[in-house]
Amino acid sequence: MKDITRIHIAKVPYNIELSAKKHLEKYINALELYTGDWEVLEDIEIRITELLLERGVKQESVISEADVKAVREQLGEPKDFLSDDATDTIDPEALSEIGSRKLYRNLENAVLGGVLSGVASYFRINAFWVRLGFILLSFISFGLFILLYIVAWLIIPPARTAAEKLQMAGRPVTLTSIRELNEAGSGIDNEKRVRILKRIATTVVGVGGIVGALTSIALMVAFVLRLVGGGDHISGIDSLAPYQITIILGFAAGTLLTILFLLVAIAAFAQKFNKRIWISGIIIVVLGLSSFGAAVISGAYQQQLQYEEVQRNTVDTSIKLPDNFSSVTSLSVDVPDMANVVYVADDSVTSIKERALKGAPQADVTVENGVVKLKLAQSNQKNTITGTTITIYGPRLDGIIVSNGYASYSSASQANLKAEVYNASSLRLIGSRIDTLTLRTDGTARLSADEAAVAAVTALIYGQSSVNLGNIKTLAVTNPDVCASNETAQLSVGNIVSASYTHNGIGASAQSVESPCLSIRFNGGQGIVSGYQD
Repeated sequence: MKDITRIHIAKVPYNIELSAKKHLEKYINALELYTGDWEVLEDIEIRITELLLERGVKQESVISEADVKAVREQLGEPKDFLSDDATDTIDPEALSEIGSRKLYRNLENAVLGGVLSGVASYFRINAFWVRLGFILLSFISFGLFILLYIVAWLIIPPARTAAEKLQMAGRPVTLTSIRELNEAGSGIDNEKRVRILKRIATTVVGVGGIVGALTSIALMVAFVLRLVGGGDHISGIDSLAPYQITIILGFAAGTLLTILFLLVAIAAFAQKFNKRIWISGIIIVVLGLSSFGAAVISGAYQQQLQYEEVQRNTVDTSIKLPDNFSSVTSLSVDVPDMANVVYVADDSVTSIKERALKGAPQADVTVENGVVKLKLAQSNQKNTITGTTITIYGPRLDGIIVSNGYASYSSASQANLKAEVYNASSLRLIGSRIDTLTLRTDGTARLSADEAAVAAVTALIYGQSSVNLGNIKTLAVTNPDVCASNETAQLSVGNIVSASYTHNGIGASAQSVESPCLSIRFNGGQGIVSGYQD
């Protein structure tokens, strides 16, 4: 039967045979005599606990003489650790000997948590390629690899002790290797901090370069898709043929910008901003700015030529007034989207004029039961620089119906006006003085009356339509109580004299209201009504 006592190794309690304790204490005292470095001793004690655990000796277990002997054989003798002869005979190749590697987070080469540098150490590859691959995979996976990084950060332990750092590098954990590791890192704390700060800065620059390159590529792809989806006209251009040079120069500028971003990213991750990199970057910047400037000049020149051609081919045509035109009281508009109808109430002058490109369809104007009906066929000419404008001077109107297209109405003053706007059409009331305005909107129609002086307003608002009013006296608005989730109408009122208004027959204070089917804004609310600007 052997006597048992208790000891602590690296703050871990163990039971130990008395004879084994004497041998272990003698061994550790010898290490203290040779090293005189408490950090090294702490690392050695931690390594002893790991070796004991490998032999099945856990916390509160009993350490035997055989265990102490095995640990001593694996770690080595103290005299071999720091003797003068030993330091002269250390084989550099032995220090890089590949042993049993373990995966740890490499805190000394870390940018964030050391996960990627730890993986690089485990697989014996350059951390630059691991980080670059991680960034690319993070974009491709829409952030999934960032989540995996966080999980790995929580699961993978950090390499804090000398033994763990040696295991991470696959080097044998002996007294000699522990001493060498501690000596190598003892005088480079400040240098290490500088390297870490430099690595963080260059990594940020590198990530920015990757993001910039991907953004540049995405913009060029989006432009190509718009060209393919937009037919043969885009951004006010009815034909891309004259703009081929502009497009080529623009793509050249975009390609050079992408190359510049990639060059910055590669130089940052590799931490090599040498003379060749700077010269290459300057050349790319000069070529890119030259291509971009040439594209802008070429595009502006072609746009001006296009505009001048349109002006040369735009003609004014007088349309014959229909019979009984002087007695009309209402206007009905049904024209294509790019057509604009301007009605000016003037009893002294009656005329209808159309301004359009040569060969464009002429408006069909008829009068039925006091209603002037205006229709216009869709033009085959694909032009978005200018549209057909029809200007009508005629009697004051009591009602306006706009089914399609853009229309505006102005008059000096009148008692009543009824306005109906449907589908995706738009109506503007300009410079008129109206005592009572009765309006109805539906679909995605837009009605703007903030440029007119309107006293009383009765509104029926449906669908996703929007109404913009100026300073009014009274308001009575009606809209559905139920609607689709994406069908919220908009009503904006600059100011209302009355302290209340009527909503679906119920009195309410003049305050902004957000409801599922109607949004009402008072006191300077900015309406979203927009239409064709004459």
